[in-house]
Amino acid sequence: MENCSPEMAKNLSNQIVLRRKLLDLSSHIKRAQIPVKEKTNLLRTCLSYGGDFDMIEFTQPLPMPLNPAVMCRGIIPKKCFVIKSAMQPMKLSFNAEIIQGNKTVTTEYDIMFKTGDDVRQD
Repeated sequence: MENCSPEMAKNLSNQIVLRRKLLDLSSHIKRAQIPVKEKTNLLRTCLSYGGDFDMIEFTQPLPMPLNPAVMCRGIIPKKCFVIKSAMQPMKLSFNAEIIQGNKTVTTEYDIMFKTGDDVRQD
C-alpha cells in the first residue's frame, strides 16, 4: 500500500476489516447447531445495534471491493438471511450509494457472502 494515496490505503484497510468481520460472522453462524431459519434470526441479531457484529452503520462509506462505484454505508439486518445449502452462504443487503455519471443514487445493494473451497456451487 506504499504507492497508494492515503484515501485509497484507508479504503483498502477498511475493506480488509469488513472482510474479516464477515468471515468471523460466517463462522459464527455455521457453528450454531440450529436450523437454517433460526440461523437467519441469529444473523439478523448479530448484525443489529448492540449485536456481536453490529454493522448497521459504518463510520464512513466504504467502496465495495469488486465494484468501487458502490459506496456502502451499512448493512440492513432485516433483509439478510442464511441460504439453505451445504456452504450456508449469507445474503447480505447493504445501504449503498451508487455513482452514476455525475449523480449519486441511494439504493440497496445485495451480495452473497460465503466461505469454503468451491464458491461456484451456490
